[in-house]
Amino acid sequence: MSSKTNTNTNIKNSNNTLKRKSISSKSSKSTKKLSKNASLKVSNIRKSRNSQDPNDFTDELANILLNNDFNNQDRVDKLRKLYVNMSNRETYYNYNSQFNPFNKLKQGRSGAMVGTLKYIPNTLMKVNVLKENTNINNIVKYDGCIYLKSKFLELIINSILTSPEKFAKFTSEELELLEKHTLRAKHIGLYKNNAYLIFPLIGLVYKDYNFTNLQEVIINNHMPILVDAIKNNNEKLIKAYDEYITNQLFVPLFRCLIILQKKLHFINSDLKLANVFIKKQDNKIKKYDVLRDKGFIVDIIPIIADLDKGSVIVNNNKILPSMNVSPIVDKLRSMAGYGFLYNVRYSCKDTFTRERCGKMNIYDVDMITAVFDLYARLYKQELINNVEIRRNLPTFNLFVMNMLDLNDKDFQLIGKTIKDSSIGKSTNIRLGTIISKIIGKYCNKL
Repeated sequence: MSSKTNTNTNIKNSNNTLKRKSISSKSSKSTKKLSKNASLKVSNIRKSRNSQDPNDFTDELANILLNNDFNNQDRVDKLRKLYVNMSNRETYYNYNSQFNPFNKLKQGRSGAMVGTLKYIPNTLMKVNVLKENTNINNIVKYDGCIYLKSKFLELIINSILTSPEKFAKFTSEELELLEKHTLRAKHIGLYKNNAYLIFPLIGLVYKDYNFTNLQEVIINNHMPILVDAIKNNNEKLIKAYDEYITNQLFVPLFRCLIILQKKLHFINSDLKLANVFIKKQDNKIKKYDVLRDKGFIVDIIPIIADLDKGSVIVNNNKILPSMNVSPIVDKLRSMAGYGFLYNVRYSCKDTFTRERCGKMNIYDVDMITAVFDLYARLYKQELINNVEIRRNLPTFNLFVMNMLDLNDKDFQLIGKTIKDSSIGKSTNIRLGTIISKIIGKYCNKL
């Protein structure tokens, strides 16, 4: 592990701009027929009365949250009305009739289905089935904060992050960064128990494998090459990767988080690496040729996504997910040590209790989650390959220390807490259990 005095200093200039308080910052008949069909499909969608262009929906949502003439019950009633008005059979079936879901191995654990649209290129559709009680009084509730069922919440948070300037003031530089690193919805909607989002194509295909998120890229592509470089003492390659993972992947990701935290009090609360999507970067950065030539996937952009467990505060109105388990299950979860992330996710409060996480700020939770998820997975790779990976990333380690405001002792405690956990060579690392428990233990030791 590194300390502030012995690590590569190239990161310092970047970190100076990232100090949390300083950022505000075939041309054939068949092809022609397909094009015609696509035009008809898109036209039908646009003609639908409630097609839910996010701009239309977002304007209404902004009015609900920003209009100071409304009281809390007014806002709840209007959100319930909005939920009802979003339902449209024609629009849903126009999309669903061309929906081609990915195979089960590419689907997440939440039960949502993601796939392509036959007549709309470079576009994906995500469908969630509302399995919970769909009584409108259960979908939207108020108890000090506005609680939404997760599938409706995902539509709301996506709408806000698609047009953040309608809910808070941002600089042009901040908006440019957010547009690049957040998943922007093209359409959203509901029909019966189905909530859906239409968004641009993500991921890339490399050597016949479809990579969609940061976990897949780092673990399945980067680590085998990096491990080989470490074993062969290829310092040039190791140093280049250390700089890349820091400045190209995590610096912009954390910058976006800090901007969203400052302007919208945004918390994702589920920011594991598998929920950081990727998209292809068209402009290749020449200095990463040394990595690209060795087979590293480097031309990617990390994207904040999967927002069904997120929360925001707009005009002093906190919106967060409704708890989806009984109080008894929640109590047992906390007793088992898995409660850390859940306590943040479902809390109407805007602060950590000091006894739970030392000097950490509640808005550090997403950065903490991403860092611990990465370090835990690197530790597992160390066990599998019998090499030291984390200590070969001094630039990244220093970046983490600066972002979380950790001294060397606090930073070393991260590695010790992960090492003392139950992670082994075959451990299935899950955020809700293993990572949450490790973070909880770490915070209690600060």
